[in-house]
Amino acid sequence: MSTEIVDNPPSQALDGFDAWGDEDDRDDQGGLVKFTNDCEWVARDTVLPPELELVAVNIDRYVIYWRADGSGPDRAKGYYLKPGQQFPDIDQLNADTPKSEWREAFGKLKGPWEAQHIVRLLDPATMDRYSFPTSTNGGHASVAELRQRTRDMRKICGERVFAVVRLRDTFMPTAFGGRQRPHFEIVRFVTFGGDGSTVLAASDAPALTGPSAMKTVETPSAKEVVQDEILF
Repeated sequence: MSTEIVDNPPSQALDGFDAWGDEDDRDDQGGLVKFTNDCEWVARDTVLPPELELVAVNIDRYVIYWRADGSGPDRAKGYYLKPGQQFPDIDQLNADTPKSEWREAFGKLKGPWEAQHIVRLLDPATMDRYSFPTSTNGGHASVAELRQRTRDMRKICGERVFAVVRLRDTFMPTAFGGRQRPHFEIVRFVTFGGDGSTVLAASDAPALTGPSAMKTVETPSAKEVVQDEILF
């Protein structure tokens, strides 16, 4: 079953790295990106090149409700989480939903409610926007890893940075021996603005002029991380 992007919420902040559920006010969410069973990243029926570098500018969290007839998500029932709001108990939501509203997936009935992450991506060279929605365990793992590494870098650098990523895959153990899952390979971290002082806001994205508007953040040394010198 593929996931898809649902309607865009009203917004007040840029990203969900520091406070899960912060949303933006963009109407255009960009091309839908999918991770296929062949471990390819596809947008608009085109396989994205492995050398493509995108900036992860936002993470949205969404509680999605799938219609039983297979026609897709019910936008009236789905909703974005607010800042600081945790996902509800999805298993309990499904248990409380009549089986007449469940749908068939992979040969068995499945409840209509799912937790969904949506990673918002920006091509700094072209200003093309992409969105990667996922409701799978592997997808959630890739988002959690991206978020944690970004948060760690922000703590170390003391400023709001964003990860420049390449779209990859990595092995994930499962009860059936394991398989490949999505993976965001972090190439470097950047801030936005000619001097690195201006943080990208979603509504400001079209005003950027390309890679020259980004400042690469230097990775700190071990001494800087622990604020002490390591003696051997």
